[in-house]
Amino acid sequence: MNNANHETGAFVHFESFKALKAVHLLTDGEKEKFRKTRLTSQLLKDFMTVADLDVTTTCFILGTSGHAYRETCDLEAFTVDHSERIMALAELYAHGYSIYNNRETFNYWMKAHARFLGGIPPLSIVNSLVGVKEMISKLTAIDHGATL
Repeated sequence: MNNANHETGAFVHFESFKALKAVHLLTDGEKEKFRKTRLTSQLLKDFMTVADLDVTTTCFILGTSGHAYRETCDLEAFTVDHSERIMALAELYAHGYSIYNNRETFNYWMKAHARFLGGIPPLSIVNSLVGVKEMISKLTAIDHGATL
């Protein structure tokens, strides 16, 4: 399955820090179209590599079991619901990479215990779209000079 947006010529791929960071530059309309596209398992694997996420953490974030994850990978494409979650997570990481401008620093930030979340890591709350939006809001606040 190809993750190309033929109307805009945009192509979503996550195999590198630079490519993932570029997701932040997509228009809202382009992001919405990709959310409704069934994203490929290779796209998620590439994202996991860049974001330094293991299968267990990824399954937690997607709200799926390891067995369901493996079955989906065998089918090559995720459901629309999982595709929406993957794109939302990619947007979060792209936003974080744009702010921190360093993959390792942001990946560490996502896994570190955060005072502003009562001592839990940000990665612990991104297993829902609400949690992802909350973290995007926190990153926007940081980008505007807030200290958390």
